[in-house]
Parts: sequence; structure tokens; C-alpha cells
Amino acid sequence: TNHPLITNSNYKRMSTMTMKLVLRSALLMQLILYSVEAFVSRQRHECRTFRPTPFRGALFLAQEENNVSKNESSQAEPPMKKAQGDTLRASTGIRPSLHPVTINALSEALRIRATPNKDNNDEPSSSLDVSDASTQPLDVALRAGKIAAQAIEQRNESSKKAKDEEMILTHDEGGVVAGRVVGVVMRLPQLEATLFQKVQAAPWIAKYGAHDTFGVLPSEVTSTDLLQDLIRDDPLFRMSRAESLLALFIHTVEQPTLAKMGEQVSDNSKIDFIDADQLEVLLST
Repeated sequence: TNHPLITNSNYKRMSTMTMKLVLRSALLMQLILYSVEAFVSRQRHECRTFRPTPFRGALFLAQEENNVSKNESSQAEPPMKKAQGDTLRASTGIRPSLHPVTINALSEALRIRATPNKDNNDEPSSSLDVSDASTQPLDVALRAGKIAAQAIEQRNESSKKAKDEEMILTHDEGGVVAGRVVGVVMRLPQLEATLFQKVQAAPWIAKYGAHDTFGVLPSEVTSTDLLQDLIRDDPLFRMSRAESLLALFIHTVEQPTLAKMGEQVSDNSKIDFIDADQLEVLLST
């Protein structure tokens, strides 16, 4: 089955389709229980075979002297059309990374959660806060799914305009992106607490003042207002936090759950978007 929040390539009708799907009792139970099985679907890796365009250059024939007439001279072929997109990537059959669009969507979710309601264009910050008693978990999942769908649609539209079809996400890839966005947002309190603990446990981070590279503050417990201000107003800080949270989710939730199920996703749950030193901190036990 596909991700319950992304089941059709027509993302412009996301909200209607999402509501119909999540009303199924089985999926509701998955969402409420925060089960990753409802967020990450079985993927089939589709390898694209590269068929290079045959060379079409002008053909020159060697001819003996005094044997060539003007009517027999070679004519050059019309110029070749300029290739669109990344021809090197196309030649390898390797699909583009899913992480940039996922991180952008998570960054937007963090921004909304950190923005006061009066400044949030009628979008309450509590709509993405599972720790808020007034918010239902299902509503948070739906809102996170909508953010993911918007990010996917924006990515695909920009790829179409650039005539780079290789960058357009497939149906299955969109499901992976949406599953990760929903999975992280539904676990934000736990993941943020784990992130802070891991950063605090690495002495070199405090020594070199490298907290920003993980998107955390030296003391988040006593600096909650400053933290929210940074998340809202500092795109680099917010992006770093989104990267760290995504890495933790893939490592602590997605990888072990898929391994237990004997499943895998299209990018094999690789964490290749963070520096080695940072990754060592995040994956430490």
C-alpha cells in the first residue's frame, strides 16, 4: 500500500483525497498510534536504462583528387538539440536525492510551529504541535501531510518548467517524502529531546561552539523563547535542526522498523546529507 496521505499524483486535490483515505479505520489507528508502517510504504526500485543518442555528425568520405564534384560534396547534419537536465545523472540511472525536498518541508513545519498565531496567516502554531492538549494527533498528521504535498508539488512544478524530468518525483518517492515528514512531525518532542541529549554528550560541540550546526541551543530548557525566535527567523538554524531531526528519525525509527518488516524504501534509508562528524554525534549510542 502507499502512504495514506499521498496516494495520487494530482497533489492539488490533496486535502480532499487525504480526508477520504484517513477515514479508513485501519489507517486511523496507524496514525493515532504513530506507527511508521502507515507512513513508509513498500517501494519498488525502478532502474532506468540509459539509451545514449547515437552520434549524428557530418559524414566525410575520402575521395581521390580530381574525383570530387560540387554536387557530391558532403552536407552537415542539422545541429543536435541541447540536452535538458542532468545528462550524467540520467546516464547512471541514479534517482535524485529525496532529502532536499523533505528537509525543506520539515523546515516549513518548524517555522509554522514557532510562529505566533497572530503572525501566522490564520495558521495556528498548535496545528503542528502534538504536545498541545488542544490538538488531535490526526489533525497534526493531516497538516504535516499537506505541507509535504505542497513541497512535492513545488518540486515537480519547478522541474517541469526547467524541462528536467529526471527531477520529478515518482508516486513512490512522493510517498517516502510524505512519510518522513509526517513521521518526524508526529515525534517532534521525542526527537528534539534526543537531539539535545546527544549534542550535550559530545564535549567538542561546546568547546568549539558548534551548537548551531545541529540547530540547537546550549540550553534549550531555559531559553525556550530564544529558541522559538531562532527557529522562526533564522533559516540556516532552522534548516540545520530539520536535518538533524530527519537523520535521527531515519536512524532510530525508519531503519529498524523497515528491517523488522523486511522492507525497504527507494533510497534504502541512506543518511548522506550530514557531515561525518555531525553524523557520528547523532548516531552515537
